[in-house]
Amino acid sequence: MFGLVSGIRFVLDKVGQAVDAEVGTGERAEENVRDELLRLQLELEEGRIGEAEFAARERALFDRLHELRRIRGVEEPAAGGVLRVESVEADAGEAPPRRGAR
Repeated sequence: MFGLVSGIRFVLDKVGQAVDAEVGTGERAEENVRDELLRLQLELEEGRIGEAEFAARERALFDRLHELRRIRGVEEPAAGGVLRVESVEADAGEAPPRRGAR
C-alpha cells in the first residue's frame, strides 16, 4: 500500500512540475524568462531587432519575472537596494594586452 501511495505522489509531483513549467508560475518559469531575456539580447546584438522592439519586449519579460517572484513570495530588494551575488561563472580566455605594454 505504501508503495502505491509513493508512486502516486511521485506522478503527481511530476505533473505539478510540468504544469508549473507550462502555466508559468514555478522556478522553471523564471528560468524560462531568463532564457528568453538572453535570446532577446542576442537578437539585438545580431541586428535582428531594433532598440525600440528590444526595450518593449525586455520590459514585458522583466514585468513577467517580477510577477512570478511576487506569486512565489520571493522578496526583491527595493530600487537601489543591495543584491547578494551567490556565484559567478566566467571564462577568462586570453587576457587582453596591458596598456602601455609593447
